[in-house]
Amino acid sequence: MVSAGTKDLKMIMNTLKGRLVKRLDAFRANAKSAKQGSESSASYSNNVAIRRSALRGPILSVVVPVHNVERYIEESLNSIIQQSLIDLEVIVVDDKSTDNSAQIAESLAVRDRRIRVIRLDDNVGPSEARNVGIANAVGKYLGFLDPDDIIARQAYETTISSLESTGSDLAVFGYYRFNSTRQWKAASWIRDLHAETRLKVAAQEHPSVLVNAVVWSKVFRREFWDRAGLHFPVGEKYEDQPVSASAYAKAKSIDILSGAYVGWRQREDGTSITQQIATSADLTERLRAARKSLKILGKQGSASLREDRVAQLVSNDFPHSVAAAVRADEAYWDLLRQGISWLMSQAKPYMWHNIPPQHRVAYELVLRNERNRFIEFFDSGGGNIKNFPSIVESGELLCCLPTFRDAALGIPDSQYALLPRQRQVIPTITRAWWSDVRTMTIHGWAYIDNIDLSHEETTVTCLLVNSATGEEIDLPTHQRLDPETSARSKHKWSNYEASGFSATVKFTNELYRGKFHRSKWQLQVRVETAGFRQQVLLTGIDRHSSAGYLTPSELDNGFRVMPNYVAGGIEFSVHRPSAKLRTYAVDARRVSLTVSSAEAPKIKSFLFVHQPTGFTVECPVDRSDDTVSAILELPRPMTSDGESRAMGSWLVRMVRMSGRRSPIAWQDGEAYGESSSHQGLSAFRTRAGNLGLREWISTVRFESAQFEEDRLVLTVHRGHSEQASVVKLMNDVNPRTNIEANLEQDTVSLSLRTSVWGGASLPLPPGRYRLQLSTDDGDLCQLETSPELLAQLPIVQDSGSLHGRLQRSRNGSLEFVVLRPLRPEERGARQQRELQLWHQQLTPNPRWATALFRSYYGENTACNAKAVHQELMRRNAGVEVYWAVTDHSVEVPDGGIPVIYESREWYELLRNAEYVMDNVHQPIYHEKSPHQKVIQGFHGYPFKEMGHTNWERLSSIFSRARVASFDKRASEWDYLVSPAPYATPLLVQEFRYNGKVLEIGYPRNDSLQQGSASDRRESVREVLGIAPNQTAVLYAPTYRDYLASNELSAPVLELLDMERLVAELGPQYSIMVRGHVSSVRAGSRFGIPEQVIDVTRYPDVADLYLAADVLIADYSSLRFDFGVTGKPMLFFVPDLERYREARDWLLEYEPTAPGPKLTTTEGVIASLRSLDRIEEEYQDSYERFRRDFICLEDGNAAARLVDAVFSSPTPVARDEATVGLSQR
Repeated sequence: MVSAGTKDLKMIMNTLKGRLVKRLDAFRANAKSAKQGSESSASYSNNVAIRRSALRGPILSVVVPVHNVERYIEESLNSIIQQSLIDLEVIVVDDKSTDNSAQIAESLAVRDRRIRVIRLDDNVGPSEARNVGIANAVGKYLGFLDPDDIIARQAYETTISSLESTGSDLAVFGYYRFNSTRQWKAASWIRDLHAETRLKVAAQEHPSVLVNAVVWSKVFRREFWDRAGLHFPVGEKYEDQPVSASAYAKAKSIDILSGAYVGWRQREDGTSITQQIATSADLTERLRAARKSLKILGKQGSASLREDRVAQLVSNDFPHSVAAAVRADEAYWDLLRQGISWLMSQAKPYMWHNIPPQHRVAYELVLRNERNRFIEFFDSGGGNIKNFPSIVESGELLCCLPTFRDAALGIPDSQYALLPRQRQVIPTITRAWWSDVRTMTIHGWAYIDNIDLSHEETTVTCLLVNSATGEEIDLPTHQRLDPETSARSKHKWSNYEASGFSATVKFTNELYRGKFHRSKWQLQVRVETAGFRQQVLLTGIDRHSSAGYLTPSELDNGFRVMPNYVAGGIEFSVHRPSAKLRTYAVDARRVSLTVSSAEAPKIKSFLFVHQPTGFTVECPVDRSDDTVSAILELPRPMTSDGESRAMGSWLVRMVRMSGRRSPIAWQDGEAYGESSSHQGLSAFRTRAGNLGLREWISTVRFESAQFEEDRLVLTVHRGHSEQASVVKLMNDVNPRTNIEANLEQDTVSLSLRTSVWGGASLPLPPGRYRLQLSTDDGDLCQLETSPELLAQLPIVQDSGSLHGRLQRSRNGSLEFVVLRPLRPEERGARQQRELQLWHQQLTPNPRWATALFRSYYGENTACNAKAVHQELMRRNAGVEVYWAVTDHSVEVPDGGIPVIYESREWYELLRNAEYVMDNVHQPIYHEKSPHQKVIQGFHGYPFKEMGHTNWERLSSIFSRARVASFDKRASEWDYLVSPAPYATPLLVQEFRYNGKVLEIGYPRNDSLQQGSASDRRESVREVLGIAPNQTAVLYAPTYRDYLASNELSAPVLELLDMERLVAELGPQYSIMVRGHVSSVRAGSRFGIPEQVIDVTRYPDVADLYLAADVLIADYSSLRFDFGVTGKPMLFFVPDLERYREARDWLLEYEPTAPGPKLTTTEGVIASLRSLDRIEEEYQDSYERFRRDFICLEDGNAAARLVDAVFSSPTPVARDEATVGLSQR
């Protein structure tokens, strides 16, 4: 007999089973439909396990289409599965990847069952891949992410919460751009759209939402997606634009969220669809997407929506396609003319006036088919209004672009009028501090953009504006000149120095008890210039200055004034705190508090909230008429996964019976108790002026700071951190420049000079140096800054040899930022333009027997010029040698004189020095003086594409005008140094050179063969820490063109497993790694084990050749130089074909690489263990290599150059059969 309970249980199980069967049937039906309905022959595996309960699917499905993104997919998927919203699924649709993308996704799916991977049998494109993912999605909401992008942790939780609250059909959020080394803001129209949150609005109400046309910045209600019949058009690029247009047109309501949640990656290899902009195929797709979107908006939305989108396409989207025409072919130009003609036929007349003038002129030139003038316009910088002056005429601000008032073109002046957004107020707060308890002083500047204050008067007035009523109070504002505006402004013409101001806010009794009490007042600024008048919130707060950490000030009768950071500006409020700290005591984790409050009888408890975990502790209180007290043992904070967390701080709140919470005010300057333990907790005053508890008792406060010549002197208060003794200036990018000193009676004097690699003591190189304080045992102390010192920040050091500023760091401590040591009148785009003009107009005044040498733009003093310098000094030739250096940390060879690159002295020497030697093209603004002799030394043996072959391949970077400038500068060379007979014709051909060629070998390699080479080897190895019995391995990969974001910088590509190399080779090997200078410029460096020596910034690579026993190279020309040593070389080339596709070579690779070609770390390790065998195996090819390519390297190249150019009185004999000095 079956009991009733059992029957009920069976009935429930059968119901659940039925629901599960229905869910599985629906899933299979969707999959079948997607497969049969595909417009291609795509198929996919159906053996994907269904995760989660069949009764309730995840609330969100995120679809990720994947194709050959192995470099990025793990980071992208991790950003999804690490969301604060746990209830989601990730559907990865692999679109027949040929790399490891699918395998990486599947490995992540093993670890996180929320990920499902669907593999397609054919490559169908991102549209169909997304459609397949949608067919398999079971979430209530639907989102998308491209596999190279990332999304902020709170993004989906915030978005779903909004949609659940409003019931809107979709939500849209902002994004930012990034690459491997930096991130930057999205376009202004995206920032404007997402400046504030607007909930439950229609596109017709806010048509600006149409500018956000990408699908991955949205979350859709799945029911709406299906009801609206949305799908991605197959086989089309920019497929998300028509989908977004249809969604906006059909949505009853939309949530527009503030915040930039998605990181949209700019790939260094330029392979993403949105980066392939200068091709006819891409332009065709862009035009098709635009036409399709407009058709959808007109049919499904309204005529007004369509009109708004036309205006956006004209103003925002197609200027990029227009600018790309400078680098494109004739077919692109013809297609562009047709496309722009169609677009303008859709535009209303008023839209023309909403286009920035630089785009108006470009459109005009396209429509007139003025291609040559179009190219000239962009080559002369016409795409950027900051490159040109502006004038005020008839109430308009006109930009004097290259075509301005060109009679042949006859473009009306009105077309050059700047838009209102191009003449907005640019405000900045550089400092703000309480000069007394009632008075705040504010320093900064505010100017109307693109108006030159050298020619126009300006008035700056700071004021307070009531946030509720709009009432205004003008503040005493004193205008002053501020040269820092020139250093920070990127405008080449406008002088903004007259826009500086000093303003004061004084909180009198009348103000704070009357107008200010219980109200909020914004700090704003009003600027009047040349008939334009604007008033805006005073934003642009320098967070590293005193303005970045404003605390409340205590007034009388218990009032306090609180400066709050609101919308990027400052808002003041005056109130009486409802709770004030009376006493506290902290002993280890035992906390005793007494708080005064008129509401004491209504208080229920104290609440302690740990930051950043959110872990909370609430304890009951003892109450009297006006005080509340409690004693508790505060437990260690726990993370969500139950782990104890020792760091962080606690916010303390008083909780009323009603549940309302209040902070506990800590009046500035008062001592309410003490922390008596050296471990556990300590009390502190928060920025808001309230009680907080800190988990780390070892806290040291900086009390004062000053610069004394080349030293930074700090005084500290140690508190309970008596053991604190060691202070360091730490540079995380270049650790060898770190500075260390000991505390002496609460004072430390830090030298701002350092000796690197055993060189001279020189000023610190530019960079960010954070202050760190530790005990003798190495335990770190938490650092604070006293209010008195904070009020002075930033403190500027400008000694001539060193320019920098001591400022507040992001973690509340101090940091020293070193900048290039240019004078104030030399800093900034305008000052440099004026110096270049001065240089060009300067009448030559020959400085005979004076040489100006530059190597790698002044970043070092090595290469061929260094060897020539040493030869001149050896001969006592009577030539005064100046070296261009970026800053005084660049060591100059003995006898040389440093001159700061781009200083006034540099420009004067560039005009007047008799000899100018460079290893890159001389500056574009310089035209050789008649008396000068220009020596082009170059910086590498010819092998890869260079000169015209390279420039033609990279026409997207090198415009015709720029290539012409290279040719002009090459025509000014008096001497071109060629390292070998094979190199001479290549150099002559690629650089269109017809002057004198010095075919003499490379002077920089002389040191590898001189008698002192063995002694130098020993001293360098000692400096590097390489033992005599160790085999020194130098790994020196070149940069990858296919990863470069520009011609001067590219991130590191870590192909060789350094940790494995170190682990398997053991201590008998010492590994050195030298990254390429392009990676240094990109701010990218190798992540290497501690045992590996990073020699990327070692000043002279020739020393490293001497120190090394073997070289691991790839495609870099340094293999030619290293070959002079005769030591073995290994060639690690796992990406050989990919590299050659991006940048081909001028001669065959194999003969120039006399060593094994390796593609795995295992192969490298095996070869390093068999160097004797490799030397024997490659002996013949090595000898051919030396004969064919480096036959002139005999240690006397510098002597030959000095003989030929500097008329040395002691010429060095040479074998004319080997060394040619020829007229080409």
